[in-house]
Amino acid sequence: GGRQRINIRTLSELVTATGRIAREGDYRVRAPEGRGDELGQLAKSFNQMVEAVGQRDADLRAAASHVEGIFAAATDVARER
Repeated sequence: GGRQRINIRTLSELVTATGRIAREGDYRVRAPEGRGDELGQLAKSFNQMVEAVGQRDADLRAAASHVEGIFAAATDVARER
């Protein structure tokens, strides 16, 4: 009945969110957490996971940029010699 339809909608929203992250790498995507049932708990855990992965991705990009800067500076020094 109505409860099953809501669960399917909630599940569909979670599938949509995972698809956007997989296709676009958009870690700002969040699933709606409004429910207190298992799907709501799943959405909350999903959002926590996406937040952590997004932060790690940002940290990795920053570290890679830093290493590239060091490499460029070292290359410049080597060319000057």
